[in-house]
Amino acid sequence: MALVAEPIQSHRCSRGEMSRNSRVIVLIDDDRQWAKAALELLREQGYEVQWAADGAEGLALLEETTPFLVILDVQLPRIGGIEVLRQLRSQSRQIPVLMVSGEDRAGIVSQAQAEGANSFLRKPISGDILLHAVERLTRNVSISSDEVES
Repeated sequence: MALVAEPIQSHRCSRGEMSRNSRVIVLIDDDRQWAKAALELLREQGYEVQWAADGAEGLALLEETTPFLVILDVQLPRIGGIEVLRQLRSQSRQIPVLMVSGEDRAGIVSQAQAEGANSFLRKPISGDILLHAVERLTRNVSISSDEVES
């Protein structure tokens, strides 16, 4: 199943509406078509998904929410995904982070993991692979670097 759909509207809740134990995922990705498809897929599985289209908006959303997982694109407008991850980790927030990217730059996986990413998937990502990664990370089981999908 390919993750393809129409553009989306973001949806936010206040910090008081969510807890770390809820099924809230923050998705930070500027590819609206991919984000829409991922949102629909994850919502069908019972997750509440909050979406931000760039790194600055993503950091603002993370200040308002306490998700149990962040899905974070590497290439983002305004503030890149690696910098968002650095800031998240510098605040000692140990929320699992699944990095995603269509970028095929050498070393991007190891850079993301060195900054604290729990897993990394290369786009395009099938729905089954995305769900598998989300399920593993939300069970507090990190996907090792040798399980990186390409």
